[in-house]
Amino acid sequence: MVIPEHARSARVQYELPRTEDVSITCDIPYKEGAGSDLLMDVYAPPDVGPAHGRPAVVFIHGGPLPDRPMWIKDHGAFRTWGPLVAARGYVGAVFNHRHLERWTTARDSLADIDDAIAFLRRHAGTFGLNPERICIFTFSAGPPLALRTVLRDRPPYVRCAIAYYGMMDIDGLRSRTDGPPISGDVVDDLCLRRYLSSAPDTVPPLFLARAGRDHPALNATIDRFVAEALTSNVPLTLVTHPDGQHAFDTRDDLPRTREVIRATLDFIDAHLRAAPHP
Repeated sequence: MVIPEHARSARVQYELPRTEDVSITCDIPYKEGAGSDLLMDVYAPPDVGPAHGRPAVVFIHGGPLPDRPMWIKDHGAFRTWGPLVAARGYVGAVFNHRHLERWTTARDSLADIDDAIAFLRRHAGTFGLNPERICIFTFSAGPPLALRTVLRDRPPYVRCAIAYYGMMDIDGLRSRTDGPPISGDVVDDLCLRRYLSSAPDTVPPLFLARAGRDHPALNATIDRFVAEALTSNVPLTLVTHPDGQHAFDTRDDLPRTREVIRATLDFIDAHLRAAPHP
């Protein structure tokens, strides 16, 4: 599928040296029997890693919409985030998952995400990654899908998780009259807040980036999640970009954008590295 030029040309508003030396393995099939577009790209640092492999940052997009079908891993945002984390010393991975044409198809997306992560861990030696040190990094409508397993099951290999301008719960969709019907069991399963109060000391450290100029309804989901996280005393870092739009990391060429991205990379370092990045 051909990616529109405006999407291909998007770039994260941050630079690091040696991104041009990163190696990329593109279009790796990670799952059979669910469509030919279930592909993954893996970004590797320019230097040889340790014998046990490098920690990995797994990028998980929101559900692609009908007008944005499954070329999403080829979006310029991921084409620049991947080299950024690889230049920082991590293996970066991004993959397509099936459409979220309506939340009632979320089971397909959830299965793809779980299977993609399992594929990465199963082939850790091939990709030079450490399967026990993974950061989940999700965006936009991605959190209910990307963080469901993380917060519900607490897999020990997920050392931290990040959500940028993310929809942090879908409770509000249950009562909407302008959208497709939402089945109760899907809403309950994807309501991230409900998982926080159980054994909060086992919740991996979370980093949320909120865009001040985003849609108020989306920011309200972040606010509700944060309130529950504070009540449950889970490890949470919240940063706000007051002038940021949705997708501020590519759309807003501002000093605050770079501050947030730098803080994000420092957060990854703190939780995936044995020692902080110099």
